[in-house]
Amino acid sequence: FSLGKSDVMVLKVVILNCEDSPKWNMGQIWIDALKLQLSEADSVDWKIYHTCAENKVPSLEELKQLDGIVVTGSRHDIEPEGNPDWMNSLFDCLSAAADLPNGPQIVGGCFGCQAVATALGGKAGKNPCGHFAIKAEQIRLDESALADKAWAGPLLEDHKQNDAASVLVTHGRSVLELPPNAIHIGSSSTCPNEMFIRGSNVLGFQSHPEFLLTHVTDVIMPSVLSAGIVNNEQIAEGNATFTTTPHRHTPVLQSIAMFLGLKKA
Repeated sequence: FSLGKSDVMVLKVVILNCEDSPKWNMGQIWIDALKLQLSEADSVDWKIYHTCAENKVPSLEELKQLDGIVVTGSRHDIEPEGNPDWMNSLFDCLSAAADLPNGPQIVGGCFGCQAVATALGGKAGKNPCGHFAIKAEQIRLDESALADKAWAGPLLEDHKQNDAASVLVTHGRSVLELPPNAIHIGSSSTCPNEMFIRGSNVLGFQSHPEFLLTHVTDVIMPSVLSAGIVNNEQIAEGNATFTTTPHRHTPVLQSIAMFLGLKKA
């Protein structure tokens, strides 16, 4: 456990909530998932910025005081140009945070992964697999790229035991080009760039380790089916993976907590 930048045993972590739909509370979902990985003695000062709904991001001075940033998923898409103001504010914030000396650890999941990649010079776009991915996905890790990363211990152990990491995914877009100096650390059948790191302070992953299975089956699946994004056959195929390749989120969340400095590596 490390000291926060306020020199007390409290870590300051902000969640940049990139969803504005009333059916979601993405910020709290992330907090609840990470809290499960911590002990009662761990002390974290959590704060949610409603980045999408209110165009709110931390100021530069606030960024300097943070230990961690988590960028959530979103139903919104990043376009090559013409993105809304809140996305541009998000990109500027992430770019500034990533380059701060002794700055915060930055984690981006799903849309958050694409936002981090875009902010740092990468590109996001439609899934290379050609369809919306909604399933329990198997991620193949580059073990050599993670061998010296203490925070990756739980993730690597699970990968070695099961030949893959297993996570929930639900996305129509993904990272197509990694940012300069980023290192590819994971791929899957639906997403070549499932996971990447840049330096020691940026981690991106296309999956949703923060989700419970019911988030996918009870909310997302009905939504994308009714919107015509997927068909009944794709829903059935996705449901089948929840039995054949059950997701194992605990090792992934433990590694994320370690990366953020919330848990001892």
